[in-house]
Amino acid sequence: MSTDRLVVIAVNACLLSSVAAYVLWRLNPNVALEHHEIESTQAGLLMLASMLHLYYGWSESNQSARHVRDGLALLCLSFFMREIDIHELGDEAVIYPLEYGLRGVVVVLWIIFALRVWFGLGGLVECRWRVALSSAILFSITGCLLYAASWPFDKEVIRLDEGWSLIIEETLQLNATILFVIGAFGNVVQPRGIESE
Repeated sequence: MSTDRLVVIAVNACLLSSVAAYVLWRLNPNVALEHHEIESTQAGLLMLASMLHLYYGWSESNQSARHVRDGLALLCLSFFMREIDIHELGDEAVIYPLEYGLRGVVVVLWIIFALRVWFGLGGLVECRWRVALSSAILFSITGCLLYAASWPFDKEVIRLDEGWSLIIEETLQLNATILFVIGAFGNVVQPRGIESE
């Protein structure tokens, strides 16, 4: 899909999700609380983005593109693990080992990924600008920036009355997850001589 089309889809999806989150919040302020509708949607979208990157990564013929897809899938999986609080889902004796085990698996996956990239670094260095300017990377960077922008609201550095901090935080994070999903449909290595596919 062309980068221009992805941008149009992303802008419309983010505007629509922002309006929907606001309307739902006005009808029921609990939708923005931890483990409720908006946060569950974020977790689902992050898992979807991770799976899409893995799916498209398997079909990539370029090893550098596969490395980038694997890294983006791991990034989305890491954000997913951040979004869900497994320790609040049940009995501590069972859940804590499960949570730490899953987090340990993600750390091991990052180490394996880093080693694979290190030994395949030549291909990535060769096409670094084509990777950096690809639509998947640009959408992912924008998503990360939205997550960073939500931090002051999450930690109440910026405190607004009547729950506004919470809905702004959750809406920014929801839009970030939408960008991760849309980015999964984009290129990970920008074609030579083509500004947008």
